[in-house]
Amino acid sequence: MKTLLSLLGSTGSVIAAMAAAAPCCLPLLAGASGAIGLNALLPYSSFTLYAVQAFVLLALCGAFLSFRKHRYVGPVLLSAGSALAIFFAYNVSLIVYVLYLGLAGLVVAAIWNLFLMKRCNQCPATT
Repeated sequence: MKTLLSLLGSTGSVIAAMAAAAPCCLPLLAGASGAIGLNALLPYSSFTLYAVQAFVLLALCGAFLSFRKHRYVGPVLLSAGSALAIFFAYNVSLIVYVLYLGLAGLVVAAIWNLFLMKRCNQCPATT
């Protein structure tokens, strides 16, 4: 469940960013979102900006829950840095490269957590 939460948060943040791509003028994600039909969400673009940030928080919670299981600090630090980059890009200054790096960092952290969880089959359960 906790691994699913981490992957859901990372995947959700990328999908929400693709849904918000057209109003944010992110050319890389705008093409991908148009290809899968997310342009229908264009009238709700102000809400998708909040959805991206909500999914980023969900990914950060999932990374923390995974950290509690395997005790490797790398993925949670990468997730936290990526979340800060995304929040900076949306709330302070829309720098496209910072946003892309933040989204890529969340995906890398989710994959890293997945490998750690598979490698750590005998991890002690924490309550």
